[in-house]
Amino acid sequence: MMQFSAARPVSLVLAGTVVAASWAWLWTVDSTWNPLAFTTLWIGAAVAMYRLTPLGYPGLRVHAMLAASSVPLWWWFELVNVRVENWTYLGADRYGPFAYALLTSIAFSTVVPALHSAWRLAGARYGPPIVTRQGPGARRRLAFFATTALAMQALIIAWPQVFFPLVWVGPFVALDALVHHCTGGSLIADMAMNRWGLAIRIGVGGLLCGFLWELWNSGASPSWVYDVPGFNGGHVFAMPVAGYGGYVPFAWSVFQLVQLGRLAFPGQTGVPAPTVLD
Repeated sequence: MMQFSAARPVSLVLAGTVVAASWAWLWTVDSTWNPLAFTTLWIGAAVAMYRLTPLGYPGLRVHAMLAASSVPLWWWFELVNVRVENWTYLGADRYGPFAYALLTSIAFSTVVPALHSAWRLAGARYGPPIVTRQGPGARRRLAFFATTALAMQALIIAWPQVFFPLVWVGPFVALDALVHHCTGGSLIADMAMNRWGLAIRIGVGGLLCGFLWELWNSGASPSWVYDVPGFNGGHVFAMPVAGYGGYVPFAWSVFQLVQLGRLAFPGQTGVPAPTVLD
């Protein structure tokens, strides 16, 4: 049972105030500093979602590490988007190259904490970190999935108008394979064995974030718009309805990325060192 803490309602009120003030700024003020309002909006939203869960807020160190992992992660998707051209930023031309890189990187830092807090809110949990010693065939399995992920990326580059949905699937295949290699656990294996609970809860968290991203983007400046070949009908905000499906494998990818971080930095992410099982 969740224990009452006086800090919980106070921090919820503070987080809600930050969300409301940042949202109002983002929708009513046309300023070159608006990406910072987007950042504070999502910091407030993440803290609020954390505080609504039994586990509570994970602490500044964990939040900062999640934020740091967000920046290179989302720049990878921006790099891929140079080829697929599925989204475009309106108003980006008002920034010089340095200001654009700096302000967008600050905004990108909110992605992983947002998803982490949202899937916690949806009930997804990590177990204790475990490293298993893999038996014969483990390297072949890892090589197979790594090759599959690389092949997906090659298809995206070669025929972006056809294979653009793999933008969100390829990273998940690669990250899930790495987690399986280290721990013996895998979302793909779970789903193949009809164990859908964890994957669904993570996906719900991804869809919640996706809805809020698109909601807050809809009245913002700068903002983004989409061009999704074959799926441009039936929008919810700027996003075609079918496009929301991409938030599910994206959330799965981030979940496994954080799992790898927990294994790589024991004691630094709010969890003990991994247990090694033979």
